[in-house]
Amino acid sequence: MKRKNSINVWVFAIFALVTGCSDFLEKAPLDSPSSATFPNSMVELDIAVVGVYNSLYKRVGGNIQDELFWDNVTDLGFVRGSYESSSAISEGIATTRAFETHWTHYYSGIQRANFIIERMPRAREQFDASYCDRVESEVKFIRAYHYMHLTERYGDVPLVTESLELANSNLPRTSKSTIVDMLIDDLNFAAQHLERTYSGNDKTRITKGAAYALLSRIALYNGRFQIAADAAQEVMDLGLYSLHDNYQQLFLYEGNNSNEIILQLPYHTDVYRNTDHIFLFMNHFGGWSITVPTQYLVDSYLCTDGLPIDQSPLYKQDEPFENRDPRLRQSLIVPGDYWAGIKYETHPDSLVTTRIVNGVPTRVPNGTVTNQFASFTGYQWRKYADERQLPQVWSGLGDLPYRLIRYGEVLLNYVEAKIELNQLDNDMYTAFNAIRGRVNMPDVDQGLSQDALRKLLRLERKVELAGEGYRLYDIRRWRIAEHVLVGNLPGRKNREYWWNPGIPTINEHGHPVYTNQAQVFRTIQVRRFDPDRDYLWAIPQGEMDLNDQLEQNPNY
Repeated sequence: MKRKNSINVWVFAIFALVTGCSDFLEKAPLDSPSSATFPNSMVELDIAVVGVYNSLYKRVGGNIQDELFWDNVTDLGFVRGSYESSSAISEGIATTRAFETHWTHYYSGIQRANFIIERMPRAREQFDASYCDRVESEVKFIRAYHYMHLTERYGDVPLVTESLELANSNLPRTSKSTIVDMLIDDLNFAAQHLERTYSGNDKTRITKGAAYALLSRIALYNGRFQIAADAAQEVMDLGLYSLHDNYQQLFLYEGNNSNEIILQLPYHTDVYRNTDHIFLFMNHFGGWSITVPTQYLVDSYLCTDGLPIDQSPLYKQDEPFENRDPRLRQSLIVPGDYWAGIKYETHPDSLVTTRIVNGVPTRVPNGTVTNQFASFTGYQWRKYADERQLPQVWSGLGDLPYRLIRYGEVLLNYVEAKIELNQLDNDMYTAFNAIRGRVNMPDVDQGLSQDALRKLLRLERKVELAGEGYRLYDIRRWRIAEHVLVGNLPGRKNREYWWNPGIPTINEHGHPVYTNQAQVFRTIQVRRFDPDRDYLWAIPQGEMDLNDQLEQNPNY
């Protein structure tokens, strides 16, 4: 069988191979190429690479992409129910099934990558060097992505760089620092050998920019600030990426081909479907309102004068969403907003609401109040909630891609690294102000101290990246989790305080604090965080039982 000039990636590759290469599939199973002879052909190697790409899909509860889920177990969000042990983790319960499922998923992806990497010498004897460089770079990138998640969640983990058999499967934990050293080397290799862009069926492949962007993220997470700044600068110098003009559009269908996107997960309704919207949509439209933003996030957005709500004269208790950073209403659906023709009302007396039908306002029952599973916080995520997905709610035929890496994050990585290096130069301010300027927020004042800039940067990451999955790792590496993850989580306001809840104080960690929270808000969860234990997840007990070389994290 003649190999195609280019094979479409991930889910589309599987579809093309299944429909167009049945003669090959009859000869070699997709999931188990012969170790002794692999790879026999470029098609066989392509199929194995697709298997590694597919490990980037991690569906929580079978319905929502992993990265999109985890902000909702931080101060930014809430998860209704026990999906992926979210309640147990938020409430400080030490043993959860999620610790096991995530460990297994990431090591499975690493195993797929290692199978290819250790057989690249045989591939290089047969195939073009540039093709082999690209293959090795792609799988090393994905292996680095999985190790990033493992080390951020568990700390030191076994470093596996070859296919494991029973005889060599008992490995001790390797220090996180040593693993990060390897990831830096692998991503530098990838960045040197990957193309700037790909076209046609290869358009969604991992690129040079993606390699440098992930290098910047991992280096930042691990205090390698000069490497983080330099890698982010490499992305900027490529001249390929820019901030999307419309922040809200970036996460909808209009943003699919944006120059801000560096790497995204594609979906196809005939092959692999995106069902994130079922978790995100309000139940008025058949969604489940499972993952919802919190009052803490709402109160974190600045006013349009650049001041927090406890300092700005523009803030009004009875009109709390006016005169605010535009990203508040571009990221969240708040009371008074229209979405899909329905006015979103959460006041307990709003048993009916307004629906626009053919341009005519009509009063209809308000499911966001009367349904027992309506948003417990009174807000919904707008990010990744495209109205055009409404027909997909019941069919589950979603195809909105998920943005794994975008240029906005790279700029924030660069700014933070420069601040931590105390390189408070014009380049840092330019990048910082580009993020704020996109939504017409005021520039950062020149001449601020390193500490003042650090606080502003942390707030900027909080609101710019809200709902995208970065917050869990940020509050861990900043060591502020015990200050923002504990206590009663506020839900909807009580009726008597609906219009005058009081103004919270924004504390030194950027966290809103209400002196009268118990009276104003319903408590929807009591959260706990033990700083002597919970900065790391527990090594799964099943792994401990199988591998006597493993040592548990402290206080589990």
